[in-house]
Amino acid sequence: MFDVNTWLRFDEFLTPKVVKFFYFLGLVGVALGFLGNLLAGLGVFGTGFSLLGVLLSFVILVVGVIGVRIGSEMVLLAFETFRRLGEIRDRLPPAR
Repeated sequence: MFDVNTWLRFDEFLTPKVVKFFYFLGLVGVALGFLGNLLAGLGVFGTGFSLLGVLLSFVILVVGVIGVRIGSEMVLLAFETFRRLGEIRDRLPPAR
C-alpha cells in the first residue's frame, strides 16, 4: 500500500516499480514505429509500395520488442544486484 513515510525515508527503491510502466510505454512506441513503417512500406503516404519497407517493418518490430525487454531487464538486474550485495554484506562478520 502507499506509505508516505517509506517514500520520505527512501527505505525502498521506486525505480523497479516504475520500470514496468516504461516497459509498456516502450512497447507502445515500438508498435507505433512498426505501424508507421508498415504504412510507409505499403505506400499509404504516397511513396509507392516497397517490399523492403514492409519486411523492414517486421524486423523493427522484433528487434524493438527485444531491445525494450533487454533494457528493462538491465535496469532490474542492477537493482537486484544491489539488493543481493546488501544481503552478502549483512552476512559478513563485523569489521574489527
